[in-house]
Amino acid sequence: MRHAARAVVLFAACLALTACAARQVPHAPASDVWKNYQNRQQALAGLPRTVDARASLYYTADGRTNRTLVSLWGDLDHPLRAEITASIGTPLGFFREDASGWVAFYPQTGEAFAHSGGRAGASVLGIGAPFSLRDLALLVFGQTMPLTGAFFAESEPTTGEGATPLTAFRLDGNPAASRLVLDRHGRPVEMSGGDGTPWTVRFRGYTGEAANTSSTIEVELADGRSARLLPRSLSRPKAPFTPDALGLPLPPGIVPQWVAP
Repeated sequence: MRHAARAVVLFAACLALTACAARQVPHAPASDVWKNYQNRQQALAGLPRTVDARASLYYTADGRTNRTLVSLWGDLDHPLRAEITASIGTPLGFFREDASGWVAFYPQTGEAFAHSGGRAGASVLGIGAPFSLRDLALLVFGQTMPLTGAFFAESEPTTGEGATPLTAFRLDGNPAASRLVLDRHGRPVEMSGGDGTPWTVRFRGYTGEAANTSSTIEVELADGRSARLLPRSLSRPKAPFTPDALGLPLPPGIVPQWVAP
């Protein structure tokens, strides 16, 4: 009986090892991965530009994590509006961005700020990220090429969780990002950049090979700060938002303070 039991265990172990070996997927050629990336990004760029998103945002700084709710809507080519509320529903910040810059209003303090550039203004969502509101909207809806550019200089194979084969690309030109990691389907897994202030964005939880958006977007910033964005609903309304829906009227007497670059 003892020998029979050992034989069963050895047979099961061999089956497990064989199954694991069968599941190993080789690295795809870098040129194929990049082509998949270009095709996906071009397809996303051709979708309707009107977007509407709801998400939970967890922001960690100085050892503390705060949860807020984010509403984001408008046109990916501008204008865009965003509102942040506390988990109990208290409004914390109202934001609007168009081609000329952005305006932010914080109702808790009655302060408003304005800046002529989305990225240069930084922290449009109060997290100190080097992204414009449009950048964040594009990330949420799966479009990263405006941040990475369409070309790469070098590539190398790498692996992700569970030894998943990935390909890392050093980007060419002057995009916001300097490095991009893709899965074999051409979907972003990690993106990093920053001049003097490094940042990293990770995309987790693609549901199926056809999915273009991830269920979690993680942002690592300087000094141990981080943010985790969990999209709850993403849609592309057929009709554009009205000018009133995209406006941000300020209370009487509130004049935006100009934020220096």
